[in-house]
Amino acid sequence: MGTAIVVVALLVLGVISFRLNRQLISWRQQLGQRGPVELTAGQQVAISQLRHDRRKWILLSQVLFVIAVVMIFSGSFTELCFFLDLYTVASIVVRQSNIQEAKLIARGS
Repeated sequence: MGTAIVVVALLVLGVISFRLNRQLISWRQQLGQRGPVELTAGQQVAISQLRHDRRKWILLSQVLFVIAVVMIFSGSFTELCFFLDLYTVASIVVRQSNIQEAKLIARGS
């Protein structure tokens, strides 16, 4: 039963991650190729904070991915899926941060 829950959670998180990725691609296409954008001081601070937080989540996602790779060889299928769930959650947070940054930049232009 526990394995089924973890696998279903992985599938749901995968769909959420895919949708966020498509949303991020559309935001980046809307921005297109632009020169330097004039941002207010508040927007610059917000983008700086987003990037700082995103670095932490990226580091966490990399650690979780390495643990998942280790679980391939030494753990059970449930443990592998659990760490892939955690990795996917961290990836979702990174994508949401990227979307927020793209929205801030779009407002600044």
